[in-house]
Amino acid sequence: MGNLQKDAHVSLFLIDYLNQARLKIQGRATLLRLSDAQDGLIAALPQDQTSPERLLCIDVIALDWNCPKYVSKLDSEDVIRQVVGGQMGQLQTENAALKVRIAKLEAD
Repeated sequence: MGNLQKDAHVSLFLIDYLNQARLKIQGRATLLRLSDAQDGLIAALPQDQTSPERLLCIDVIALDWNCPKYVSKLDSEDVIRQVVGGQMGQLQTENAALKVRIAKLEAD
């Protein structure tokens, strides 16, 4: 927050790894106390048990969908679970076989 006192310009990079997409947002940030915020901003906040002390508002100046060339492709959670689950099962089987071998060696 100290940086905003010196320069209010901000850039946000929002990255969607599954679709290899990147959105760059540039704007000017303002830090508001809740008492100084507009009623519409306060009404838009989720109503839960916690209450924020301040709001960081960003006035968007520009946005751009950047080139996805350097955004790493990540697999979906389901694919990762299948791969890790298959490897985990294989490792568990191998571990059980090693425990049997160790038990035999200790018995001899």
